This record gives sequence, structure tokens and C-alpha cells, in this order.
Amino acid sequence: MPTHLHRTGCTHLNQLLLGWWVGRQIFDEERIIGAVPRFTVTAPGWMRYPLKIDGQRLWKQWHLRGMNYFKIARSGCHNWSERFNPASKLYQAWLGVYVVRDSENVIRYGFEQGDEPDPERLTLAAIGDQLYWLDKSGHPNPAMIPRGQLTVERTDHQGHAAWFLTGSFDTFSDIHGTPTAYRLYDASYGIPDERTWRHLVEPFHPLVLHGFYIAWRWEEHHCTVCIYGAGVEFDRQDGVHVNTYPLIKDELLRMARGITWREL
Repeated sequence: MPTHLHRTGCTHLNQLLLGWWVGRQIFDEERIIGAVPRFTVTAPGWMRYPLKIDGQRLWKQWHLRGMNYFKIARSGCHNWSERFNPASKLYQAWLGVYVVRDSENVIRYGFEQGDEPDPERLTLAAIGDQLYWLDKSGHPNPAMIPRGQLTVERTDHQGHAAWFLTGSFDTFSDIHGTPTAYRLYDASYGIPDERTWRHLVEPFHPLVLHGFYIAWRWEEHHCTVCIYGAGVEFDRQDGVHVNTYPLIKDELLRMARGITWREL
């Protein structure tokens, strides 16, 4: 898919085609895990199909293996993803699933000490994901630092006894003015011209990521599952203070609760 499509053509169609194509590919990690998530609920404004990436790319420093599945905002009327529109409630928002499988290096990720989760350990998947994403976006010094303790509560998901974790992190936006290393994804996201957002925010401006995990051990498939959703808080250059998380939390949870699984 040519990289110039992030400037021209039907970005929404590109997103649909890429998501459909990626979904048909079965990765080696997925075969080992033996199941893949199905995103059965899509809120207005979100990509219909998730994208996915081998987790080893994100978590190499912690020797974690598995998969990351994620959705972002689909393209709007301007032919770029609303994820890159600082005036949108879906700016920098995420919905996805980390599946971290047991391997020769790590067993029972996040639950190594027993049935209760280790919140700090579980957040490594999200931290590695954000650092990788910022690096590929061209950020010179990626960072994601927890703000205080995560809250942890019992919950359930599709018959699994699970844990609901919430927390906040200091990090940076991935908005930038040049194509990223994800050139194929650039074509589908629709990266906007810098002139459309530069009056509102600086490239790679700081922000606070607010979000949740729905996490559990899936012993049948020898893996830890973390469904995640996130919004952001930041200050725009026009003096507006923005916090999207309260605006999108309910739709994130609705989509998260709609995630089911297909056995391979």
C-alpha cells in the first residue's frame, strides 16, 4: 500500500481493508496461545477491525511473549483518523487487548505470586507498548511514568474471574509532522498535515494517559489477558484544558465488555 495514501484517497476504506487483511493473518504467537479476541462491539467513531502486533517487539526488555490487539479512532470527514485531531474526544485514545503467554522466561505474567495480580508488573505491557509506539513515531526520548498507585477491584469478564485496574501515566502524544516508521499504518490511519493541528498542540506534547485494565489468568491457554482502554488529559495552546477520559470511559467499557474469544 503506497505511503502517499495518508494524504489522499479514502482513508476510512484503507482502515477497513487493512483491518480485514490483518485479521485474516494468523501469527505464530496466536497459534501457540490457541485463541484470538473478537471485538463484537464498535462504538461510533472507532475502527471496525482491530490491528495487531507481535508482543515481543514491545516487551523485549522484559522477555515477554504474546500479542497486542488494538483499535483507534477511524478517519473522520477530513480523511484522517480522529486519533490525531486534538479537538476530538478520541484524540490519542486506545482500546485493545494484551495477551502475554507463558514462555521459558516468564510464567504467569502479572500473577507470579498467586491468584491476585501484581499491578506494577501488569503495567509493563502498557509501558512497553507506549515506549515502542513513541519510538516508531519519532519521539527522541519516549517515556511513560506511573502516577501513584493503581486501584484494583474484583470483577468478571465473559465468565472469567478478573480484576479491574485503573491508573494514570505521564507520557507524550505521538502526533508529529512526518511519516512514522509504521508506513503501512500511516496510510490507513490518515496522518493529518501539521497545519491542521499545530495551532492547538506542539508535536509530541506532554499528556496524562488515564485508563483501565480488565485482567485475568487464562490457565487453559497458559496466558495472562489484559483488556485495556485509555483517554488523555492535556492543555491546548489556545488555553483549553482537555480531559477526554470521562467523555469516553463508558464507550470504552462497553466495547471492552463486548470482547469475546475464538478458539483456533
